[in-house]
Amino acid sequence: MDPLQKYVAHLFSDYGDSPRIRDLKEEVLSNLRAKLEDLVAEGIDPDAALAEAKASITSVADLVEDEIKVRIWPFRMELTQTLLMYTLIAWIASIPLAVMRTGSFIGFVLICLSLVLAVLYFIFRSRNVSAYSANTSTIQLKTMLRIQKWTWRIWGLFIAAVFLTVIATRFVSSLWFGYPIVIDGPYQAALLAADFILPCFTIIIPLGVRAAVRFLYRYEVSP
Repeated sequence: MDPLQKYVAHLFSDYGDSPRIRDLKEEVLSNLRAKLEDLVAEGIDPDAALAEAKASITSVADLVEDEIKVRIWPFRMELTQTLLMYTLIAWIASIPLAVMRTGSFIGFVLICLSLVLAVLYFIFRSRNVSAYSANTSTIQLKTMLRIQKWTWRIWGLFIAAVFLTVIATRFVSSLWFGYPIVIDGPYQAALLAADFILPCFTIIIPLGVRAAVRFLYRYEVSP
């Protein structure tokens, strides 16, 4: 992959890989290559010409359409199925932590959420073979992309805050007064590990948003 291809891939890194986006990538890449060739033909140093060509396009946000039409029932069905899979995996992973009150509560919430998603999935699946499958809905793509970006950022900040809080409450006083850090047996070690592991189950939220964006491209109605 040449430098211009890498640069164009970076510009479109937030916009998925739909046929429409691939066509737009090719168009932008072709324009940048033409500009680079013109600059080099004018006698400009190749490295300086490459930098100038890149500087001519620093964002593709205005080129990407804000609204797309999506076949809404298949979209909802596959998104619900994916969320159900994520939730079931999280519930299975939480089973060893059920001996603790917090772990038991999270397991209960996950299994309830799984049941709700399973019901919704079968509703969408039963209607997908009918006239509902032809229904379309207009989605604000840029809004969804912003939501995806900020969901990951907020989740990362949440995890960092939780980890710092656990470290502060468990270890800071001992470190401050020079006491050794002592973990009294496997049960205390398990409790400490649970404090770090349990918040990570919330990753199904940003993963669900990412899946929603991916399925928007999959079920986009071709113009």
